[in-house]
Amino acid sequence: QKSTTEIAIDLGMPLRCVQRCVKMQEDTGLPYKTGNGMKEGIMTWQLCRFVLGLLRSNPDYYLDEIKAQLLAVYDIEVSLTTIWRTLKYLGLSKKKVSRNASERDEELRRDFMVEIGKFPPEYLVFADESAVNVLTTYRDEAWAP
Repeated sequence: QKSTTEIAIDLGMPLRCVQRCVKMQEDTGLPYKTGNGMKEGIMTWQLCRFVLGLLRSNPDYYLDEIKAQLLAVYDIEVSLTTIWRTLKYLGLSKKKVSRNASERDEELRRDFMVEIGKFPPEYLVFADESAVNVLTTYRDEAWAP
């Protein structure tokens, strides 16, 4: 039987990696870890499903708001770091939110372009109209896969 050093040289792998595989083989019968990589800790799959549902309806929630919901619904205190790691494990990350005006209508835009296209550009004068829609969120980022 070859030593771990000989195996590492033959495979071109670091010695420590081979040692870990041999130890894992002795402990579990397999030379690699099994499972999904996430240990069952404070964030059970039930809580993960709850958080995913929460973010499906409110993707712009902050970590402390998720924490408050977990406390209110499940009476469980979870650290912000645990929530962050769970979201990362679930494949979520913060993305920039893009907003379209609620008044935007593609058909009306097309009709306008047809009508305005009849005039030479030097005939056109534009005034800028700005408005704030208080029904839209002010947050720039939201959780997304």
